[in-house]
Amino acid sequence: MLFKPFTFPNGTTAKNRFFKSAMEEQLAIDNQPTQALVNLYCTWAKGGAGVLVTGNVMVSPNGKGSVGDVVVSDDRSLPMLKAWADAGKTAGTLMIMQINHAGKQSPKVVNREPVAPSAVHLSEWTVLSIRHELCKRLKLNKLLANSSRPPKSPNKQDLAVCKFTPHTVI
Repeated sequence: MLFKPFTFPNGTTAKNRFFKSAMEEQLAIDNQPTQALVNLYCTWAKGGAGVLVTGNVMVSPNGKGSVGDVVVSDDRSLPMLKAWADAGKTAGTLMIMQINHAGKQSPKVVNREPVAPSAVHLSEWTVLSIRHELCKRLKLNKLLANSSRPPKSPNKQDLAVCKFTPHTVI
């Protein structure tokens, strides 16, 4: 059963049922994807996985959850994103990008002024610092618009599936 293909409801097929779930690779430098990510995903794909899910790919620098998160808020990293996607698709592997915004879960060490839909403190998480509240509909709409679409890509098949993972606690 594990070695048989699996077809998702949207028609995308994985070559087998070995699924590498999202992990925090912590390999971005200055918010940008790196050759280390390319090499890692190529290694995992060559290992035979049917599906590789990336770690957090943030839509905004003010939504980072960790220091080494990739942030895609413009097109400057398209060449490295393409290389990363190509590496992750080696040997017919399906690669899924986890699109994310940490919101209130952004720790102080990563983001001094995180953005979240409300300013209600999460008292049990003392490492968090919530200073900004998205009160203005314009800011909230812009954040949602940016996070609901992946960056422009030279090849629409670079990443077969994208999912948005909002980690914002209201």
